[in-house]
Amino acid sequence: PQELSVEAIRSGETDRGQLRAAMGREDFTDEQRRELRGNFRTARRQESQERVDEYLAASGDEQQAVLDRHIDEMLAGMESRMKEREARRREREANGEPEADKRDGRGRGRRSSTRVERKTRSESRSPDAQARRSAYRSAMRDRMTQRGIEMPRGGRGGPGGGRGH
Repeated sequence: PQELSVEAIRSGETDRGQLRAAMGREDFTDEQRRELRGNFRTARRQESQERVDEYLAASGDEQQAVLDRHIDEMLAGMESRMKEREARRREREANGEPEADKRDGRGRGRRSSTRVERKTRSESRSPDAQARRSAYRSAMRDRMTQRGIEMPRGGRGGPGGGRGH
């Protein structure tokens, strides 16, 4: 559906709740779910690349302001997602549903990439783009440390948008 396209996700027309609901739709085929996950990944990857490009295009003094804005946006997004998760948990409890990771497999189950998939992905990435992302992530971590912000360990969604970006 158009409302689940990369453009709709990027424009903000489609939020995480709508994506989550679409993933659980019985009328979607596995292929449509794969396409939806791919659209979501593509949208997030494009947004991440734009952040890197914005930071690297800024002058020295402007770079700190760009990082501060990106950090503030990231923290606001994390807070929003935590509130959403808590609201879903309370709703499940009120409805007598089991916890997300114990449900029918649609909760947390993510298939890990195979070694071949990881190798293919690694070989298809531009070394220049990887170096640019690495420089951005390093600057982001340094700025967060300067601001006294410590990211939770083991989660996605930190500087650079998580794994594979």
